[in-house]
Amino acid sequence: MRVINKLHWRCFVKPEVLFLAGAVQANLPYLLWRFGYPVSRAYRFNITYMPLYLWILGYLAFCLGTGYVSFCLCKKVYGSNSVTLFRIHQGNYRFCVFSVIVVLLIQVFFVCRLYGVLPILAFFSGYDVGILNATQRSSGFGQLGLLTLMCFTLNALILIGIVSSIKATGWNRRLLWMAIIVAAFGSLFSGKTQGFFILCCMLFTGTALTGANPINVFIKKIGFREISNKKTIITIACLFLILVLLHGFTRFLRVGRYEEFSVKSSFDTVVAYLSTPLINMENQLAISDLSGTQPAVYGLLYRLLPYKMQKSFIAEHGITPIPQLERTSPSGFLSELHWYLGLWGMMISLFVIGVVCKCIYVQSRKSLFCVLAYSQIAWALVAAHSYNHFLNLLFIPAPLIMFFIISEVVQPKQVRSMDLSIARRM
Repeated sequence: MRVINKLHWRCFVKPEVLFLAGAVQANLPYLLWRFGYPVSRAYRFNITYMPLYLWILGYLAFCLGTGYVSFCLCKKVYGSNSVTLFRIHQGNYRFCVFSVIVVLLIQVFFVCRLYGVLPILAFFSGYDVGILNATQRSSGFGQLGLLTLMCFTLNALILIGIVSSIKATGWNRRLLWMAIIVAAFGSLFSGKTQGFFILCCMLFTGTALTGANPINVFIKKIGFREISNKKTIITIACLFLILVLLHGFTRFLRVGRYEEFSVKSSFDTVVAYLSTPLINMENQLAISDLSGTQPAVYGLLYRLLPYKMQKSFIAEHGITPIPQLERTSPSGFLSELHWYLGLWGMMISLFVIGVVCKCIYVQSRKSLFCVLAYSQIAWALVAAHSYNHFLNLLFIPAPLIMFFIISEVVQPKQVRSMDLSIARRM
């Protein structure tokens, strides 16, 4: 088995690094407010900085979990530090990609019938985003849930096409392009950007896990020439700016004010997007204090159920909802853990999550399923400023089941690893 020696890109997607990015974003509004950025007047709250202390404790617990794996388990269980590419069955892979594309497009059609419009086009004509949100809530884990799951599955298949031994020529390249276009459309057609961000994060993380330059791996597969390291940095910066502008444009589009869109307004929407979860956390900690409330484990379980089962589960177990000043915004990764488990329960949970993330990260050196699973988990860590997707059936548990099935289908019985230097010449 040949191995790849360039492992530095893997360092950028370590769980400690990704969760740190989420934690920094979660507390970035404090820094902006400190330097004069206006605080929203729509909410009455006191800036206590208690969420910052909570994030510091939570991040330390998470790092203890990842450190435990690094120092106590890796040498005994995981062995070599080599990175490998995976050989897959080309026929099975093509069948899976084509089938998922067809199912996804069918789901888009039925979802548009559910909405009554194609949302991203209807917004230009004044379509009310409130109607879309109400339709989403009423549909539960039915039509929209299946569509989202198919989008995540197609993301995984695209990633397999990029990091596997499949030759990027002819039908393989055309199929890969088709899958990327359909995945982007399936993520953006409702006028919301999180699905598209998940696609970008998954592709970057999965290709970085090979240990090589993720931009070069990706563009080589879709038919372009490799670029230098300097151009790679410029490309990543440009992509970041494009994503910020896309986020800003879709936000203004949904409220019928797309004519007010600008670069400054886009960054303002990003700041507002980061600020409301922090404001909700300030309100939560003003009620529960840093030590938290009495443990109520059932509060962590209801979002692991299909949406239509959640209300009855909440009523049956008397779950107290998290106090929020802005009900349309989440409160961040730590919110539910702290509210339902208290401070020590939150830290133990983060220690366990750190162990799980690090184990999957390490195993991604030799397991295709772990590459897919960790690439999906990566967004949960990066987006920790707003969400805890580990407690959401649709974002982590259900996709990982699909990824396991896919990895079993597309891999031949005897999987042989392949050197990245060989794969690049294909």
